[in-house]
Amino acid sequence: MGRSTATMRKVFMLDFGLARQYLNAKGEIRSPRSAAGFRGTVRYAAVSAHKNKVGRMKEDVDLNVLLEDCPGELFQFAAHLKTLTYPDTPDYDLLESLLIQIINK
Repeated sequence: MGRSTATMRKVFMLDFGLARQYLNAKGEIRSPRSAAGFRGTVRYAAVSAHKNKVGRMKEDVDLNVLLEDCPGELFQFAAHLKTLTYPDTPDYDLLESLLIQIINK
């Protein structure tokens, strides 16, 4: 639920239903698939999904539009993820800190 007067009637949701396990049983980064069949809702799918390419940890999403009414820390969270390439390890300390800042507001 939004926390400000402008967003208190909005529900913000994330869906990880199409997520793929990133590490194998040995804790190694899995190789990306060369292709993947389309899954999801066409209207909300990333451009790469329409081209039958494997989804990435980040997608070509305009963060200013997507996170317009969200806390600034969530924008920073998403911006960090957009800087990553497939084999990169996220800065989990930074991400945790940003989430804690949101919770403590």
